[in-house]
Amino acid sequence: MQFDTAVIGAGWLGLPLAKALRDKGNKILVTRRSQAGCAELAELGLAVVALDLTENNDLGVLAQCRQLVLAFPPGIRRGKGEDYLKMLQRLRDGLAGSAVQNMLLVSSSGALAEQEAELDETSPADPASPLAQAEQQLLADPRYSASVIRMAGLFGPGRYPGRFLAGKRDLERGAAPVNLIHQADAVGLCLAVLERQAWGQIFHGVAPVAYRRDHFYGEAARLAGLAEPHFVDQKGGKRVLGDWTAALLGYQYQVPDPLAWCQGAVSGVEC
Repeated sequence: MQFDTAVIGAGWLGLPLAKALRDKGNKILVTRRSQAGCAELAELGLAVVALDLTENNDLGVLAQCRQLVLAFPPGIRRGKGEDYLKMLQRLRDGLAGSAVQNMLLVSSSGALAEQEAELDETSPADPASPLAQAEQQLLADPRYSASVIRMAGLFGPGRYPGRFLAGKRDLERGAAPVNLIHQADAVGLCLAVLERQAWGQIFHGVAPVAYRRDHFYGEAARLAGLAEPHFVDQKGGKRVLGDWTAALLGYQYQVPDPLAWCQGAVSGVEC
């Protein structure tokens, strides 16, 4: 059976994306690393295959797909950056010459170095970052038409941002902007790229409304009745911009204001 799209890593972001694509009439294949995870997705009526890219597995089923969404976590914070690069290389080499024409890499704004500046889609990435290296390797691969979408910090169902730093002390960069994106908008932007077949680009997914780090996390914790975090300095940080992405894709954010969403979430009405 041939598929329109395969979502590699049907987790917190990949699963709702796969469902949205299916609802639009696409033939979808999804992957999970474990057989137990596959069984869970099969119960949802999704075509699913177990795939562990840390091993030399057969990629034959993926070869029947026209395009891939690479939505599996890179594991950078766990020191898995080199493994991430190898997994992506294994995919690119293993599917060369197959039906796969396009790849969309769901990356992170962590590819951009921390600095006190506004950074848009044209800003240079951190060359030491495995994320940035993965992006460039994919975009430079002549065997595929590809794009990258750098997501800011993800929040939404099951990920209330007020819990991220609640009660923590001696935190730095209190004046740094908070760069976040709701799950619905992360899915929406991926859909927009795929629907427009917007290849050869780097996109940014980030809510247009930003707050200072100390204000946002303090208020988000207070709203949920959690202990507020404590910051030891007022240093700034990077503000990730996504205006060009939204304009090019004609995308309107469903959750433009993360703090307003927090207020709605704690009152039982997400906004």
